[in-house]
Amino acid sequence: ISLIYVSAALIMNSAENKKDSAEILGAAECFMDKCRKYGKKMGIALPYIVRPESGKELTDLADELADAGIEVFLARSLESLAVLRAAGYSGLVRADEGLYTYNDAAEKFLDGLGIRKNTAPAELNKKELFSRYCGRSELIVFGYPPLMVSAQCLRRNISSCDHLSQVQQLTDRTGKNFPVKSECVFCYNVLYNSTVLSLLDEAGTIKRMGFSS
Repeated sequence: ISLIYVSAALIMNSAENKKDSAEILGAAECFMDKCRKYGKKMGIALPYIVRPESGKELTDLADELADAGIEVFLARSLESLAVLRAAGYSGLVRADEGLYTYNDAAEKFLDGLGIRKNTAPAELNKKELFSRYCGRSELIVFGYPPLMVSAQCLRRNISSCDHLSQVQQLTDRTGKNFPVKSECVFCYNVLYNSTVLSLLDEAGTIKRMGFSS
């Protein structure tokens, strides 16, 4: 592990005044110090849903964050990339799997937008990954994959909006529990799979695919 992505929501929630640039920078630098303590670089994972009225305080500080030591921003949508560019940031940006690079043409398109590294799509199987150039790609090998991102707030629908980002559970008809994380600072919910994704047993095969990380 050489780099840790810290979510934009975690940084914003750590700033007491989410409209104060100095507090947002201070919160980010606190996480950077923790990463440096263990010899790791830090990136910021931008929100899944970007709105002009929420979270712009962070992207407006993109250059200052880069000067403070942020290595890269992880764009999860074309909108988040556009917000970074509108803020005048011209530094390193990587694409999450939501920016779908299922073939070389799609990767070339993102390269034209200034994205030099991407994340391999979860939908591709072993054969498809071997036939794809992976030298500029990251691969997710462990974790609970997000199944859906929704602006319909689960907590507001069942009670009221208290702006406290929390995790709740949805239970389907078979009894499976699905974690739902409320990202209140950006006003959306992420529904995660109930089953963990683990490719750790495929480590040897994955190394032969030539992923950069």
